[in-house]
Amino acid sequence: MNKPRYALKNFKHPYKPWEVKDDESFRGYRATVNQVEWLVYAIPTYTFAVIFSPMYPVVGAVNVGQVAPWFCYALSVLYCKGNIEYLKGYMKSAEDRIPGFKLRLNAFKGMFFTLCGGMVCYGARSFDVI
Repeated sequence: MNKPRYALKNFKHPYKPWEVKDDESFRGYRATVNQVEWLVYAIPTYTFAVIFSPMYPVVGAVNVGQVAPWFCYALSVLYCKGNIEYLKGYMKSAEDRIPGFKLRLNAFKGMFFTLCGGMVCYGARSFDVI
């Protein structure tokens, strides 16, 4: 089936992305892999935080349920900014990645706790507590 391909025994492929030539490229690759690993947690957390955040009650004159989805949006923008800073910093050196990582982590924590609060408010509304 692929006889012409296998006939070239000494063929050297000109493009080898698996061979890293410098440390900066390798650190950039590692940062990208780390971002993909975090994305598995960030996307569902953001999605469910936006779904459950309208369950927050009215506090005083402020309808927190209307403001909370926009708060999640702002946190997702900070998460993206943290990812960019993380990648740029990690390509310079391993120590320069920390500010971007902390920004991304804190934005994720904010989304996660917004999700937890929204789920608690949803449960409280389901049982007519609030």
